Amino acid sequence: MAAASSNARPKKTYNFSAAQAEVRLKKPQIEVELGKDGEGNDLGVIIVDPPALWPDEVQTLSRKAHFEEASRLLMGDEQYERWFAVGGTWGMFNAIVEGHQKATLGESGASKTS
Repeated sequence: MAAASSNARPKKTYNFSAAQAEVRLKKPQIEVELGKDGEGNDLGVIIVDPPALWPDEVQTLSRKAHFEEASRLLMGDEQYERWFAVGGTWGMFNAIVEGHQKATLGESGASKTS
């Protein structure tokens, strides 16, 4: 009987697709403008998903200090090549992500109080 009563605890069921869609709505993508080259040509932007949507392999690669592989996985080869060409590094990318997370946490906190 004890086993049956422990299974009777309240539970909350989540739908993965709905949770993923909610993250996409609440957490904006990270967009980094690369500026202009020496001739004034626009170098475009780098766009990646918010950290909550990153593949687990990014964390694994990062912990193993495989920063180029982690960056390529997140950005794709074409975006990574442009990022690297302007002097982008894993450390700089992490600093941008940290700023993004602080900004989006502030936005979500502000919406709860309004």
